[in-house]
Amino acid sequence: MDERGARSKARDDIDVLWDDLGAFVRRLRTKRNDHKLTPSQIQALGHLDRQGPLTAKELAKFERVTPQSIAKTVAALEEQGMVTRSSDPSDGRAVLVTMTELG
Repeated sequence: MDERGARSKARDDIDVLWDDLGAFVRRLRTKRNDHKLTPSQIQALGHLDRQGPLTAKELAKFERVTPQSIAKTVAALEEQGMVTRSSDPSDGRAVLVTMTELG
């Protein structure tokens, strides 16, 4: 296969992937009616479940978002009783986010 053909195949593969991803996201949205969590909140809980307690800064890095954005996500999760925030014992200036039993 020449370079042009390889690029064309790659574009076709990317188009198929985007279509599949779009269908997957739409399906997720229809299935999540039994709770009120946003995709960002679900993803943050997943990181906390896999990694254990994280500082807000570490969680923002995992999520690839700004500290201000993760602060909103964590505040919403805390309001729902899914996480707690406390001072990081190793750095009193940092906030440690821990998933609760409900989370």
